[in-house]
This record gives sequence, structure tokens and C-alpha cells, in this order.
Amino acid sequence: MNKNEVIELLDFITINYPNFKIDESNFENTVNVWHDELQQYELDDVKKNLKEFMADDYYQKEPPKLSMLVKGLTKKHEKINWSEVETYCPRCHKPLSQSEYDEHFDRCSSIDYVIRESKKWLRKNLTRRFLWQMSKEEFEERYNKLLKYIMEHTTDERERTRIGFIFNPPSKEKAKQFLNERN
Repeated sequence: MNKNEVIELLDFITINYPNFKIDESNFENTVNVWHDELQQYELDDVKKNLKEFMADDYYQKEPPKLSMLVKGLTKKHEKINWSEVETYCPRCHKPLSQSEYDEHFDRCSSIDYVIRESKKWLRKNLTRRFLWQMSKEEFEERYNKLLKYIMEHTTDERERTRIGFIFNPPSKEKAKQFLNERN
């Protein structure tokens, strides 16, 4: 919290607790003391704690102490910003941010599939680098072309149905029935 937020908090307490008085001659010193204690916390977290205390019968009449306002709170520098957390793709082990992960993992999985199935069906040895260098549109076109080829040439009815679901998604009931069927 910065000093303006501390003043906002003190005003909030003063409004809700008429017996909470700050001597005008000591106002700056009070703000500094509270700021020293609260600067490591976020205003919203402290206010949330304060509102919880205000709901307690004891604190209906008696304002909470400064130490009670931060009890159980996580300091700003200890909080984790999950969008900045780095993780690794389990397929290629590339480091990724959380925001990149889903799109990357979908593409990475699809590339593995294209490599494996191209080798099996078309006798082509494609490389990950070659497929990663394609634009999203080029890759999707190649992926869909391969799927259609497999669907036309496979003798495995279950595989044909599974690929057909990609182009024509089934109803929830039909998908559930398909998943529950055994080979």
C-alpha cells in the first residue's frame, strides 16, 4: 500500500468507528507508522480483512488493531503472478509462460501426430522444425489434409469415426456413447 491508500484505509476506519480518532497534529506521524506496517500488503486484502473483523461482534464497537488487519495476509512480494509462472511443454520441453502453454501444447501434440501418421500412411519423414516453421494456417491445412487421407484409407471404423468427429463434432450423447464403447 502507498500512503494515499493508507489514508483511504484510515478514512474508512474513521467513518465506520466514530471512537477511532486521529489527532490532527499527529496525522502525518500516524500515516507514516501505518504505512511502515502496511506497505508490504495490498489495500484490497487489508480492506477485506477489515470487513471480516467488522462483521465480528467484538469489533462492532472496538476498531481492530493494526496488527489484526494484516493477520494471515500474504505480502505483495510473496504473491505469485500465475501468468508469469514458467512451465515446460511435456512433449518438447520448451519453457513457456502459462498464457502460451495451451496453444503451444495443442500445436506440439498435433505436430507429433502429423509426424507419426505421415510416416505410417504416407511414408514421409517430416521434422518438428519443418512443421513448427509453418504458419498456423499452413499447418492446419496440412493437418486436415492428412486427417481426411487417413479417414478415407483406414479400415479401422473406430479411427474413421474419431477423425469424423473432428470435422463434424457429435452431440454430447453420441460422443459419450462412442467413448463408452469398447473395441
